[in-house]
Amino acid sequence: MQRLARTRRDRIRQSGTTVIVFSVASNGVLNSLGVAQSSGVAEVDQAGLALVQRAAPFPPPPPGAQVSFSFQFTGN
Repeated sequence: MQRLARTRRDRIRQSGTTVIVFSVASNGVLNSLGVAQSSGVAEVDQAGLALVQRAAPFPPPPPGAQVSFSFQFTGN
């Protein structure tokens, strides 16, 4: 999650909160990505997805570590 916090965010004019889910493969590559709960505003949802795509690839997780994540993305 630190990697996401350091990644540049798109500037968007819409406000809303979406829940983004993603998983990371054993080599750190983005395995899956989606919207678990839409904000109802396509621009906000797309900005949340784009944030994860820009942050990838991730460091390979150690054996037995969590590989599925979710977070709330809030637009202005």
